[in-house]
Amino acid sequence: MAYKKGKRTLKKLATADDKFTLLVDEVLKKFDIGVFESSRTTKRQIQLFKNKRSQIDGIKRKSKHQITKRNPKSKAIDCFPYVKGLNTFNGSIKSQLLFYEMYWHFHRASLKLKIPIRWGGLWSFKDKPHIELV
Repeated sequence: MAYKKGKRTLKKLATADDKFTLLVDEVLKKFDIGVFESSRTTKRQIQLFKNKRSQIDGIKRKSKHQITKRNPKSKAIDCFPYVKGLNTFNGSIKSQLLFYEMYWHFHRASLKLKIPIRWGGLWSFKDKPHIELV
């Protein structure tokens, strides 16, 4: 069963590297996801760092979400597995497993399309929604 991109996902993918559209389209053939963030301003990255939602300060170390005039599209997206009626950020075992399943679908798409990615769920600072281009 193929799933469709929602309005928010379309809007966020418009500010991300075009390779993410290919990856998301491939994932949606088998698994429902939503993209809730792609490009970030330096100001937003600094705020996320101050709020301890990121380990990247946005100044000394740039996030792959950050955009510039030279690089107007982000090299990272944040997404979530979509299951109607379930908050996949509730911390339950089921929701955590769904993020691993989501990554499995991204990994499969990455291999098929030959687009290397890295998943934040494998880092010491777990960032399960995060997928970035390598």
